[in-house]
Amino acid sequence: MSRRSILLLTMAVVWVVMCLLYTKTIKAVEPPAQCVRVFVMDKDGTHSAGSASYIGPKLVVTCNHVVKDRGSDKATVVFPDWQVITGKVVKVDAKQDLALVKLDKAPDGVRPLPMSIQDSWKETDLFTVFGYGNGIPKKASGRLSRTRYQQGYREVAGVPSRSGDSGGTILDAAGRFAGTLWGSDRKATMFTPVSIVIKFAGVVPTPTPYILEEHGL
Repeated sequence: MSRRSILLLTMAVVWVVMCLLYTKTIKAVEPPAQCVRVFVMDKDGTHSAGSASYIGPKLVVTCNHVVKDRGSDKATVVFPDWQVITGKVVKVDAKQDLALVKLDKAPDGVRPLPMSIQDSWKETDLFTVFGYGNGIPKKASGRLSRTRYQQGYREVAGVPSRSGDSGGTILDAAGRFAGTLWGSDRKATMFTPVSIVIKFAGVVPTPTPYILEEHGL
């Protein structure tokens, strides 16, 4: 294992330990098993961390701007149950602000997120937003506002995002993957809809519904 890989893995482990210590004193949100944290080493030796979604067999999607300054294609992904799995960035799309990470192995006991079957939602449809921010998971819910920014991008009104939430998971009211979080204007969260993510990642949508109530959400 290279020195860069060891440093990247060490950072992920340190983050896991810090979160465990944090949750002993403050009750943090427990995200769905497929809402993950991704780490990459930048060219200057610092690291970037963002949020991501496990959407296919050994496939994790995040934002291109999370990984664009990377010094190599190596990445480390941490699941909510503290599984730490290495992988590499295998595809990016700067225009759609998407990046795909292929894991070296599949996580134990975690199936990919089921997909929303369409993205022609109505305004006022309810969505849940997950992200890790500076390392602590957070969720919020809001109604779909309108299409804005580039064509196909959507907005969840009244749900601002934090730095580090980029690449986070958007779930529809049935708990299915609806898109990838890419930004916020302090009043709302913007995301790339599931149809664009599916085309980018080349995955076959998982039909089994993921029920939010099972996780107390």
